[in-house]
Amino acid sequence: MIKRGDKAKGFRFETLSVHWNPQMENFVGVEGIVRQVIPEINELIIAFMVTNRYEPNMQHWTYPLDQYLVLQREERLKELGI
Repeated sequence: MIKRGDKAKGFRFETLSVHWNPQMENFVGVEGIVRQVIPEINELIIAFMVTNRYEPNMQHWTYPLDQYLVLQREERLKELGI
């Protein structure tokens, strides 16, 4: 199971339980750090490093946990050639 501190990539999704923000498009396929996993409400919060003109900071985005787990499973099966 995924846990706080693990690496995770942003992804596109469509669901009613988690809101998609168009700014999230900038993080599709970008690796971030898991900040929180909340299975009770199907949420995964990933933090991404963003560098602005003055200093780097973190942006946190919420993703649907179930869809993330399905994508991870598909990716691992593909790596194994299954």
